[in-house]
Amino acid sequence: MKAFIKEVLSENGSASSKRVAFFILLFAFLAQLAVDLVWGKLLSDTLRDQLYYAMLTTLGAVVGVTVFNGFKDMKIAQSSNNGGAANPPQQ
Repeated sequence: MKAFIKEVLSENGSASSKRVAFFILLFAFLAQLAVDLVWGKLLSDTLRDQLYYAMLTTLGAVVGVTVFNGFKDMKIAQSSNNGGAANPPQQ
């Protein structure tokens, strides 16, 4: 179980602060939701909204960095496959 959690929170073998922040915000949001559903106590609407938007922002950062890195790797591979077409031979 520890290995699974470490793998989920890491990116390329090192801990990712964005993923850790996302999971902390996710659990805080779920705890707020559980308090509302189980005990029937409605916590602050502002707290709920701020947790929700912070969670979405960190999720966007995690997904955005992953997509950007994938796009960057694809462009590097295309550049190397072109045989250095970006650097034409000098005469």
